[in-house]
Amino acid sequence: MRETARSRKPGFSRRALSAALTLGGIAYLHAPVAGNPKWLRAEGETAAERLQLYAWYLDGHPEVVREFEAVIDALAPARGRVCITCFERQWRDCHRGILADRWARRDGRAVVHLGDG
Repeated sequence: MRETARSRKPGFSRRALSAALTLGGIAYLHAPVAGNPKWLRAEGETAAERLQLYAWYLDGHPEVVREFEAVIDALAPARGRVCITCFERQWRDCHRGILADRWARRDGRAVVHLGDG
């Protein structure tokens, strides 16, 4: 789930990532709502500032979390689980960790960050 399905990182473009996931029996879905808007990323000088700006953005735009929730709700009954992928090694370094935590807060849902294990 990301704003754009392109990546300069090998293996992370839509076509390459989708093909690799399909081999593992996992469906790929491009969900722009989970992306960090480009204009917002341009505002922060450091990664930490960009994450703070994204948290601020979500606080002011609760519709983003609601749209994300609609994507999750549409997928979960059919597939059971939904995984949000990230290029960063630690979920704390990615805006998707912030989005997942905001989503979980809505109704006390559980989010498992795979890097925590």
